Amino acid sequence: MTIPFPLPVTAATAALPPVILVVDDDAAHRDLHCMMLRRAGYHAEAADGGEEALRWMGQTQPALVLTDLRMPGLDGFAFVQQLRAQPRLTGLPVIMVTGDAPDLEPDRAVAAGLHALIAKPVEMGALLSAVAAALTPGRTA
Repeated sequence: MTIPFPLPVTAATAALPPVILVVDDDAAHRDLHCMMLRRAGYHAEAADGGEEALRWMGQTQPALVLTDLRMPGLDGFAFVQQLRAQPRLTGLPVIMVTGDAPDLEPDRAVAAGLHALIAKPVEMGALLSAVAAALTPGRTA
């Protein structure tokens, strides 16, 4: 189910779970992260790369994006840069994950406006804590 945003806030729309877009070229990781989010009550959608995610967000705006760093085509940082170039998406919370500890680039993550940078394998508790913090104004992970 695709939910177009922004929706007017009503009793019906306030009860909808936040939509989180999971962007990862690895189907196993993408499916695992979607499953973790769905078990926690979120509505997870999936894209297999930055290009597909940008096309998807041309129609729908998620509440948060969870993206991999290393992907063919647009890597995670290039994807976030293109996302941030769109005025309606500049404040969209983004969490990035990576499978290689040396790829953790905290200074670059801060400059890109990421809400969190998480090493794979992603632990469910760490993911859900980062998601909750990103979706709650004024809260940090």
